[in-house]
Amino acid sequence: MVGKDKIMVTVEELEKYWEEHSEIFETIVDNVEYQNKGIWYTEAFLFTSLCSLLGVEVIVESGVASGCSTGIFASCFDGPVI
Repeated sequence: MVGKDKIMVTVEELEKYWEEHSEIFETIVDNVEYQNKGIWYTEAFLFTSLCSLLGVEVIVESGVASGCSTGIFASCFDGPVI
């Protein structure tokens, strides 16, 4: 099950998602300049994977220093950046 009614993700679901989406994510981070003290790409991949699997529709980014994570998140989702 994927979507807003889902509240848990299994390790197996994550592994399958990563196998299917790792190349797409690598393409995204290749186009975002890493910022010292910014989000690690592995953290960003976990976060965006969970958001996708759980059907998250809104992300509130509260600590935008250099915009590294914001750039990654915006590239991973179709919604508007406000």
